[in-house]
Amino acid sequence: MIKFKVINNKVILSYTSDHFGSNWVYLKLDESGSVLISKAFCVTKNELISPSNESKDYNPDAAVEFNIADKKQDYYCFNKDILSLNHDLYIHKNINLEQRIFVAVRNISIFKKIDNHVSNSIYIGGDNENSIPESIFRELLKNFPNTHELNKYASARISSILSSYLDTKDDYEEKYQKYLNKKVSKKGSNIQFEYSKIEVLKYKSILEKLMLMLDAEESYTESQWQEELLQIILLLYPKYIYLFK
Repeated sequence: MIKFKVINNKVILSYTSDHFGSNWVYLKLDESGSVLISKAFCVTKNELISPSNESKDYNPDAAVEFNIADKKQDYYCFNKDILSLNHDLYIHKNINLEQRIFVAVRNISIFKKIDNHVSNSIYIGGDNENSIPESIFRELLKNFPNTHELNKYASARISSILSSYLDTKDDYEEKYQKYLNKKVSKKGSNIQFEYSKIEVLKYKSILEKLMLMLDAEESYTESQWQEELLQIILLLYPKYIYLFK
């Protein structure tokens, strides 16, 4: 696990492992010159502030600590290389630094996702004219998919592919859409964005089904083709409640 602390205007990342100890970190640093912590922080010996594993003060059970940011005026500045970004990251001093603002479920790097959509340094909170307000940033964190949602989406994709060849026992695509609909109704905001995700899933599923059908066209009878195409037409044009072959 990782924790953060601020000492003398420097942000210190403290890493511990319940299962592997800390020696693997030093071995990785010796082997490749850098190590990736929590799928988000790429640190080197330049950032290492803990005693070396060759030092007499080395403790294999102690946390390994790295200096990952420095305070500049009212912001903590994270070098883009440490977070594998294209732009530097600035987080306001009043924002509590914790793992969940850097890493989402399944070790998704949050700021990597944000970095893909911007062309300048990223500012979180504070009065900088280009900053993302903390309240908006917190709302953004809530919109990152959780494990439950990712599992449902994966099941929907698998069901979409297998249904062209097998009788699947559950309609996971329908379950996923119901889940998203329920999520939207509870949230009561940004409905257009949520429904657009459903539409994207629908069209992706249709495209995948058509591609699979075309790749295995000889395995379909004419009647099966008609059945599959009728299902697709009903998805594309939901105003038609029934279609005749």
